[in-house]
Amino acid sequence: ADQSEPVVLEGAMVIHTGENSDVPTLTMKPSLIAAWSDKVLPQSLADVESLKAEQLVGYVIRMAPNAAIVAFAGGATGFVRKSRLSDEFVPEMQKFLYLGQTVYVRVEELSVAENRLSLTMRKSDMEV
Repeated sequence: ADQSEPVVLEGAMVIHTGENSDVPTLTMKPSLIAAWSDKVLPQSLADVESLKAEQLVGYVIRMAPNAAIVAFAGGATGFVRKSRLSDEFVPEMQKFLYLGQTVYVRVEELSVAENRLSLTMRKSDMEV
């Protein structure tokens, strides 16, 4: 398999290798492995562009006071503004999300040229 491509091991998958390829990120989450098998787990912003009509599966890698950073396979990342987490008001993100949590998102805005991806988790945005 190509080094940038996720590799499924028995019940685990390498979803990203560090910049120097010394430290891989592994997952045993069935939802991420299934998304890879179904070809809806993007590896780059170009992949996101081709899948932007789909509901995507990612995982939370960082939280700021007003946004969460969501990663996909291969290191592609996007952000979810606090106002886009839920249709209901979310007073504290840390009570709504946690690091490593699998999340389902839709693309709200994408600029491959600017390397910028805005996502939404609101249920009303998930319904097509």
